Amino acid sequence: MDMIDQLIHEGYAPCHEYRTWYRIFGDPAAKPPLLAIHGGPGITSESLCPLEQLSQDGRAVIVYDQLGAGYSGIPATESTSLALFLEQLRQLIVHLRESIGLTRFHLFGHSWGGVLAMEYALAQPAELLGLILASTPASAPLMWSERQRLYEEQAPDIKQKLYDPEHGYQYFRSRFVCRLDPLPESYVRATQQTNTELNAHIWQQLAEWDICDRLAQITAHTLITAGCHDGMTNQQYTILQQGIPDSQLKLFSASAHYAHLEEPEAYRATLSAFLERIEHEQHEQSRGIIQVKLV
Repeated sequence: MDMIDQLIHEGYAPCHEYRTWYRIFGDPAAKPPLLAIHGGPGITSESLCPLEQLSQDGRAVIVYDQLGAGYSGIPATESTSLALFLEQLRQLIVHLRESIGLTRFHLFGHSWGGVLAMEYALAQPAELLGLILASTPASAPLMWSERQRLYEEQAPDIKQKLYDPEHGYQYFRSRFVCRLDPLPESYVRATQQTNTELNAHIWQQLAEWDICDRLAQITAHTLITAGCHDGMTNQQYTILQQGIPDSQLKLFSASAHYAHLEEPEAYRATLSAFLERIEHEQHEQSRGIIQVKLV
């Protein structure tokens, strides 16, 4: 068993009458950990597996299954909401603070997970160092209208495949969600038992969700990533970058909606450099404050 394996920890955090399953790769005391929120909802954290390789650089990565899928509790679909999933995240952070001494961390959100990450970041929590928004929507109405526009802009033969009632989504997925063939095992594991009822319920609730007018309230250092072939949140990265004051954008030319799966090495390098830069800048700022006080 290697060092990374020895540092793996799994546990459960309370969330009302349910439990949240989580997993930690690496030593959370070495550097500020990366707490990662998967997309969906209704899939599992398996889709985030490539991020766990950051632990090889001495940074712990914490992933968890959202309610309704995986090893976490399964509430009645009609009782779920954005507020419930946001409360699950907050209670997990409280649990990690008490159980492993989590004080400062970076927050990663993919797709729907980015919605939760932004909603959390709006409160400007002092413990949040960096925010990573991966293929994240800024507006649900725009997400659906842009997807429809994407369909209509395709050549007639491709449009016919996209609108095929039996195979349309599979074709859409192969071009605009994850372009790898075969699909990565982690993607297959994460989605093979998707809670489609939950997914449809939440996105129906979010039919009018739009964060554009609140983006300026996000003060965390923010990295926005997107695949150039993304058919789910295409062009929304521009809205996020223009709206979040301290943000930067990285596009991945060979990727669609899952850049961290489609270009894992390049993605991890980009992510690692961003996290290290933030921590270096914060360290220098703290040194400056100390030097001023000494003078």
